[in-house]
Amino acid sequence: MKTVLDDTLSAHEIIYTYVNAQDMETYFKTINDPYAQKRVEQNIKKRVFVEDTPWSRDFLKKYIGMKVSEVKFLPASKIFHLEMNIYDGKVTYLTYRDREPIGIIIEDRDIYEVQRALFETLWSMI
Repeated sequence: MKTVLDDTLSAHEIIYTYVNAQDMETYFKTINDPYAQKRVEQNIKKRVFVEDTPWSRDFLKKYIGMKVSEVKFLPASKIFHLEMNIYDGKVTYLTYRDREPIGIIIEDRDIYEVQRALFETLWSMI
């Protein structure tokens, strides 16, 4: 999981992210806190879709990563239990669960372009 997150620290463009903030904090706080600090120090920007819950809104008010992030909220009825990052011709997935989490990096221009186009379309609609 750490390897997948750390790969995004090499991004040369904005990282487009879908994330379940509560799951991230529950299962990967010890990995994510130092990662977020490094991302802020390196000024690596993100555009992030997060589930619209009172917990998420409260958490993001104090989350260090917000210093270099723009956030839009998706309806809570659309909650997903993973993180997806789209950047530099790559798409990464991190599953958030208490056992057997999965982290993968896909480096494929076609997959990247489709996922980025879908993200940007949704971003412009919300």
